[in-house]
Formats: sequence, structure tokens, C-alpha cells
Amino acid sequence: NIHVSEDLAEKDTQAHHATYSSISQPELIDKLLADEELQRISMDAAFDQFDIDHNKKLDVEETKLLVARVCVETGVGVPEDEKIGKMFNKFDVVERDGFLDRNEFPAFFKAFLGSMQKEHKKLNPW
Repeated sequence: NIHVSEDLAEKDTQAHHATYSSISQPELIDKLLADEELQRISMDAAFDQFDIDHNKKLDVEETKLLVARVCVETGVGVPEDEKIGKMFNKFDVVERDGFLDRNEFPAFFKAFLGSMQKEHKKLNPW
């Protein structure tokens, strides 16, 4: 069990470095989309960090903060609130309760990363 915990701690460290290191923004997004385990660890960390009221759900305002932070960290323009709200509603499917829970959030996060990747390619086609 200790070995497993050390492996998870190392993956968590890698996720942090992949998320906040100095690699180029397109490489960062590509890396997160390509590595499911790294993506899961990054997702969990983001969810925990932006679940401000610790209710194990993200409301639309917490999600907007998360999106803005990730966009700034990766050099992508922050989408308008309306666009974030529409994307949020698209993935609030289980209970349609105005929250993304841990079951809904992974699909949102992956779609968000895909959207960021497309935006980068539009702005930098080379």
C-alpha cells in the first residue's frame, strides 16, 4: 500500500508540474488530453480547489472561476460567462440541479480542455 501511495503522490506531483510548468500551452493541453490518469489527477485537484464551499459540487460561479484560472494558466482567452454557462448546463445532466458533481465534472473538464485545444489551434495554426 505504501508503494501505491508513493506512486499516486508521484503522479500528483507530475500532474501539478504538467499543469503549472513552463511547457508551452498547446503541449500542456495536449498532454492533459492524451494521458487519462494525469487528466484524472488534474481534474480531481481542480475540482477540490474550486469547490469553495466544500459541498462536493461545483456551482456555475465556482466553475467560471475554475475555467478562468485554467485559461490564464495556459494562455487561452477566458470565454464569456454566457458560453461557460451554456457548457455548464450541457453537462449538468444527472439531476439538472445547477451543480456539477464528481460524476458530471469529468465530461465537462475533458470537453473544456478540447475546446481550449481548438482555440489554440485557431489562434496558432502552425
